[in-house]
Amino acid sequence: MEPYEAQKMMAEIRGSKETAAQPLPLYDTPYEPEDEGASPEGEGTPWPRESRLPEDDERPPEEYDQPWEWKKERISKAFAAQFEGSENCLSPGREEKGRLPPRLSAGNPKSAKPLGMEPSSPLGEWTDPALPLENQVWYHGAISRTDAENLLRLCKEASYLVRNSETSKNDFSLSLKSSQGFMHMKLSRTKEHKYVLGQNSPPFSSVPEIVHHYASRKLPIKGAEHMSLLYPVAIRTL
Repeated sequence: MEPYEAQKMMAEIRGSKETAAQPLPLYDTPYEPEDEGASPEGEGTPWPRESRLPEDDERPPEEYDQPWEWKKERISKAFAAQFEGSENCLSPGREEKGRLPPRLSAGNPKSAKPLGMEPSSPLGEWTDPALPLENQVWYHGAISRTDAENLLRLCKEASYLVRNSETSKNDFSLSLKSSQGFMHMKLSRTKEHKYVLGQNSPPFSSVPEIVHHYASRKLPIKGAEHMSLLYPVAIRTL
């Protein structure tokens, strides 16, 4: 072997031993570059390190170095609080379905729905049928048709009052405000001392019974079949 080749072989063997003695680096390049150079003014202060955190991440920087086990408890508490809040905010539909309808008391007959009342009929103000006619607030006595219309003029539709008939002293008149104007219906007294409204109503023992009946039912009068006696016009007392 020539001296040059022997010297080259010895150099390669020596280099391989030195390389094996040095530990291999964990990364090819470091995560953060080393500070190089000085500030522009030459004062010796290093350049500020550029942050590699995401711009839209609001977490503090120290959380990036925390292991998952350290943050697991905090995340579990956050999910538990969010779940409890969603359970308390029930939607209206779910809340209504969970409510039970109120039960009617056996000792309160006024709260019960009258038998035979039409479901689609609105309920008027309650009238005591046992109270005499002279004591009813909607009975105005001997007033004219014009006076009745003046009282009803500023009232809402389905407002009513009862007055004495101008043509028969034993009869009464029911004055009603409708969407078409004013209506005056006769409350006639029969030979059996009963009262009827118009020609198609059943007989009643008194005028207050008629008003009480049609406060929750449709009127049997042509042109007012869709109406009930809803709003009584009270008499004015001085």
